[in-house]
Amino acid sequence: MWKTFILIFVVAVHVRAGDSTGVQWWLTASGYASAYSSDEGSQPFHDLVTTAPRSGIGGNMIAGSLTGTYGILYGALTLQAGDVPTVVWQPAFPYVQEAWLGLHLRDDVRLEAGAFISHLGVESMIPFQNAMGIISISGFFDPNFFAGAKLYWDVSSTVTVHADVLTSYSGFQYEGTIPAFCASMIWRPDSTLSVYANSMLSDEPLSRGTQFQSYTNIYAEYTTDDVHALAEFNVGAELPTADHATYPMTSAQLTIFHNVLPTLALGIRGEIILDPHGIMANDRYHAPLPITQLNAAGVTGSIQFRPNEWARIGFDLRRVSTLDDTSIIDVDPNISARTEAVVSVDVFLQ
Repeated sequence: MWKTFILIFVVAVHVRAGDSTGVQWWLTASGYASAYSSDEGSQPFHDLVTTAPRSGIGGNMIAGSLTGTYGILYGALTLQAGDVPTVVWQPAFPYVQEAWLGLHLRDDVRLEAGAFISHLGVESMIPFQNAMGIISISGFFDPNFFAGAKLYWDVSSTVTVHADVLTSYSGFQYEGTIPAFCASMIWRPDSTLSVYANSMLSDEPLSRGTQFQSYTNIYAEYTTDDVHALAEFNVGAELPTADHATYPMTSAQLTIFHNVLPTLALGIRGEIILDPHGIMANDRYHAPLPITQLNAAGVTGSIQFRPNEWARIGFDLRRVSTLDDTSIIDVDPNISARTEAVVSVDVFLQ
């Protein structure tokens, strides 16, 4: 199966000033739009993709964002529409991508509360935040968004930790008997390397009834003048009950880009998920598929042309296939392998 889609950025405006009391403030407004043409079927998210979820021509996402600070306060508000918000975000909140407010309690301690885009995973449901136009299998099952409160502590110039109380594994609404809890650490030893470790415990109302689940997510990003590398490793578990033992799952991906020219990069990515009990696949899948397990792997090749710092044109080609006779990667259970091709154009400001 082949597909193509196009990504286009809109505008960004930055304003900085001080009020009559001398309090410094700044405000940034930005916008983003994403459109596509696809030959996939009409079932949203039936085949481990987030962008271009429907057949024909459509819009992945259009979003407008405000970020700002006023003295010790800071925050962000992003509203969105499109096919990706329709099929990924909860029906009660399809237009809210993020809406949160932060407070600097001390120079090294800050508190944030509101609705957040997930910080777990090296990829995002937001297309322009990813290195490739096709999201990996591991990224597809990472948490997407949640609400709650986060307490950050800058332990040193290279280490930040934060503890979070959240609504759920993925969702703005509180659905379990207790909140989800997440502990995270960020390590940036120098300008080339960033390492992130996150561990979450949640109580989820799944198809097998309410279950406690743990999810540990570790990822890293390494960037030099010639190389950009991304790696992610996840271990999840449905905790044991009187009815069953621990149900584990594992997923991972490794992406490497090499800058063959100042404006041209070639990349390759390998990805895998081993979910023998379907604790992610059966309960997180957006389509009503008869999935009891998902063991699959894929490889993606990518060409990225960056004429300047705010524009990118990319071509991605992925081959993904199951690793057994039971797993399903498409609404058609007879399909055990699939080829995807994506052409993307991004223009953005960071």
